[in-house]
Amino acid sequence: MLRNFFVQGFTLNFGIDSLMINSEQSERGHALRLESDLASLSIDGSADIVGLKDAVLNMLSRSLPDFFPAEPKSSEASWYVDATLRDPSIIADLTGKNLALVSPLKLHGNIFADGRRSTLYAETEGFTYSDFTLREATLLFSAEG
Repeated sequence: MLRNFFVQGFTLNFGIDSLMINSEQSERGHALRLESDLASLSIDGSADIVGLKDAVLNMLSRSLPDFFPAEPKSSEASWYVDATLRDPSIIADLTGKNLALVSPLKLHGNIFADGRRSTLYAETEGFTYSDFTLREATLLFSAEG
């Protein structure tokens, strides 16, 4: 367990009072769980974390090719992701945008390494961007085909 951790960057400063990381074998391959006062994250699937990064890039390149023109890599690996960002104020710090969440952000779904069939749901009780406010927001990010 890590306690009283502080991150300081060019424009990003935040503290984490505690961080616990658990890694173990699972039916899907490998489970990684991170728990802190700031957020929780559970990833269950292939033990290849670099492959997870490639899978997210594959999903983005298939869904938004003008923004992510990377050539998709093929693999049979997949992951289930479940995360909660408990401190919504960090979103504005991370994005550098005037974006505020009303409540914690919940994210869950499946990511496939080839970028196909991947589905992620993001849910919050609401958010504000500049002068625009939306309540009971659910965003579905899906990459098929």
